Amino acid sequence: MGYFDEGVYGNFGWGDRDGPAPMGRHGLVRFSPGLQAEWSFPSNVDQPWGAISDCYALNVDKDTVWTCYYTDFPIVRIRDGALTAWRNGVTGARALAVAGSQVALLGGHGPNRDWLAAGTLGSDDLHLDGQYRIVLPDGQPLPERRRRSAGAPTSTSW
Repeated sequence: MGYFDEGVYGNFGWGDRDGPAPMGRHGLVRFSPGLQAEWSFPSNVDQPWGAISDCYALNVDKDTVWTCYYTDFPIVRIRDGALTAWRNGVTGARALAVAGSQVALLGGHGPNRDWLAAGTLGSDDLHLDGQYRIVLPDGQPLPERRRRSAGAPTSTSW
């Protein structure tokens, strides 16, 4: 489960002095079929890419998890509990797709909510191959409500 800031920092009594710690305090948690936490994202002390403040994008395949999160938006691969990360200049992407070393990031902040950025993972960085604005078949911009909803954060399960 990927969490956004309310789940990470607390809301509705979570994180209060007298309340329970936020269940999403790590930003990313894997649960067993019986809903027991089996793994959680390490704190920023344990790895150099910083803690998750808001899990913007999360994608899962058979044995690998990919995430891109606030604050610095690294692209992080989690496989067998091991983390590998790449620096990324695209901020605010709400979705990501990965095939081998090719990555596509959808969305961004402000006027870039309808953008698609595609690139290749290098040794340390995502190298952008192209950035595209998503439009309707006739070339017109997406309706405002679609641009807005495409950028709305959601929790995602894995």
